[in-house]
Amino acid sequence: GVMWSSKGLKGGGVLGGLAKTEYIWVEIWADFFHFVSLSSPSLSLNQEGLYLQSAKQALDDPDQVLVSWDPRSDTPCGWTGVSCDRSTGSVISVDLSNTNVGGPFPLILCRLN
Repeated sequence: GVMWSSKGLKGGGVLGGLAKTEYIWVEIWADFFHFVSLSSPSLSLNQEGLYLQSAKQALDDPDQVLVSWDPRSDTPCGWTGVSCDRSTGSVISVDLSNTNVGGPFPLILCRLN
């Protein structure tokens, strides 16, 4: 990536015929797309699963009950405590009552159908 300091750009120069500023933009875009590819949990998880993943981040799960809430899944229907309608595949309930999962109620769960 590009190194920034109080003295300006380090490393720069001309690389492969690109001017310094063009090189910087190429590096910035390359770094951005690399970051996005690492930070995206899944490209296949449905919207309800994304809501549940967001809720998971807000909850305290000392016993790792939510370990099955895998962001690489296509759907959250096989996750612990999650029940889905068999015909539509939509989440119909989330029951974590007999677990040690705690924290404030994640309001994002209100977005579930």
